[in-house]
Amino acid sequence: MGKYGWIGALAAAVTPFSGNIIYITLGLTKYNPWKFAVAVFAGEFLYNEFIVWIGVLLGRPFVQRIISEFTNTDNPAAIIMAITPSTPGILITLYLLVKINWNKIIGKRFPWTNTDNSNE
Repeated sequence: MGKYGWIGALAAAVTPFSGNIIYITLGLTKYNPWKFAVAVFAGEFLYNEFIVWIGVLLGRPFVQRIISEFTNTDNPAAIIMAITPSTPGILITLYLLVKINWNKIIGKRFPWTNTDNSNE
């Protein structure tokens, strides 16, 4: 594990699954933290690059099709059809953010988040 631990750390970081078993094992064997950090950084970098390129290659046609449908200046009905359902959604979200006492709601489910400022 000490000799080839970087392969395990790199493989754990490249895969979308949790690498905790490998990370804990490397910690228990007192693996070099710098080798570990470099391997995990390289693996995460490769994994994120893969995800970004998949998003760019597969997402661009989908997004371009939506944009072209809703920005067609020849058909103003498409723009109205996009604005009409969006406006109530935005207004409801703003109302919920401003008017509701979120401290009270969260405090009921998670009482340890309540702060008692009565003795200040």
